[in-house]
Amino acid sequence: MKHAIVISIILSFLGFWVNAQEVDSVKIDTDRPTRSYSPKTVPKGRFLLETGFEVNQDNHTSRVNRDDLQTTSTTYNISVLRYGITKGIELRFSQALVNFQDEDTGTIIETGAELTPTLIGAKAKLIESKRGNTTVSFLAQVGGSFLSDVETGAILETMLVVRHSLTDRLDFGYNLGGLYVENVIDYQTFVSGYLSYAVSNKVSVFTESYYNSGGGGPDISQILGGFQFKLNPKIQIDVFGGTKIDPLASDVLFGFGAGFLF
Repeated sequence: MKHAIVISIILSFLGFWVNAQEVDSVKIDTDRPTRSYSPKTVPKGRFLLETGFEVNQDNHTSRVNRDDLQTTSTTYNISVLRYGITKGIELRFSQALVNFQDEDTGTIIETGAELTPTLIGAKAKLIESKRGNTTVSFLAQVGGSFLSDVETGAILETMLVVRHSLTDRLDFGYNLGGLYVENVIDYQTFVSGYLSYAVSNKVSVFTESYYNSGGGGPDISQILGGFQFKLNPKIQIDVFGGTKIDPLASDVLFGFGAGFLF
């Protein structure tokens, strides 16, 4: 009888330990801070909140042939709330609060703050190799002026999201897709590519380049770089910066943020 009780206790402890390991094995994987989305989806029943701050500064020299007109766009908070509804499918809600300021020869000529258009969508994992070295997902988001200060028509964003794990530490990924904004952008294509290297279990560094084209607007391309630091398996912080490749892109880009899995 005593042996049966001891065995029962041991089995119960092992069961608890295995469950705990399964819970602890769930690690955060954010879309932040690159312009590229991650192909990973949020685990079923979990929420992932991503939030951050960003500054874009644009000297309009190449647009209007002047070097004294400058626009600074400050994103006080860009937030994305993601929820895993099944294994491989997540729902997502995003919005940002942006302040813009135009200066002419050092004099502020216009300033204002606004909530950007709301985006609601989903990401679905299409392919994940058995080794886990290639993951492919598809993302679609729709939106409009609901809960926004910006008057706009319907918005549609679609994206094919791919990541290849070249080694245990080195990842290569890219996004292919586009954006449509009714009465504003006909259809703008988007291409990005990045390399990410895990310096340690907690720290990774990355570099990324992306390119927007079409849609009735100018072609824009930038290059970014930064790092991610995992405080623990559920919390991540990041810092990034970048500059233009194309003359019409932002001259200076800087930001930081965090992600919380719960």
